[in-house]
Amino acid sequence: MDDLGDVINHYQTSTFHDNLLFVAMLVTGLFALMRLGELTFPNNPAVRNWRKVIQHSSVVITDDHYEFFLPAHKTDRFFKGNKIVVMAKQFCHQPLHHFCKYIASRDSLLPLASPLWLTVNVSIPTRSFFITCIRLFFDNKVAVNQCVLVVQCCLQNMVSPLLSFKGWDSSHPRCSRFMFEKAQQ
Repeated sequence: MDDLGDVINHYQTSTFHDNLLFVAMLVTGLFALMRLGELTFPNNPAVRNWRKVIQHSSVVITDDHYEFFLPAHKTDRFFKGNKIVVMAKQFCHQPLHHFCKYIASRDSLLPLASPLWLTVNVSIPTRSFFITCIRLFFDNKVAVNQCVLVVQCCLQNMVSPLLSFKGWDSSHPRCSRFMFEKAQQ
């Protein structure tokens, strides 16, 4: 989790919207175990699907968590979507704080836009946006299929505490897939 702390500390005093967006996406992706494709648009405009875009109107913020509705994703065969819940405090980090900073910036700049994740240019962040940001901190060997730090947590056997609030364990398919991929390298 030191790597996450390094990223958060780097942007701690930033008020630039895209920096707030990146940190909010990073902590949300990490602590909700979301795939990068669930947080971003593909780089190729031909394969973008607006039905998978998370809507700002689905966000609920409380004192102890934030949540939103993920309308569809690649493992959702029946297109029912999922409610994503992120607790306010995770380990020594406070994802709710970073999410609220992003939401305040987003609502100030783009109050009428419907997607949750938006850059300062009023576009949904693409995969390359996220990868460009993450490459400032990690080299090209780091996997980015899912938020980078989730992979690290899986490989360091930190999965049980990370997933305990969802009732998962280290045999969860998302984690075991990354462990298998790492073992094959």
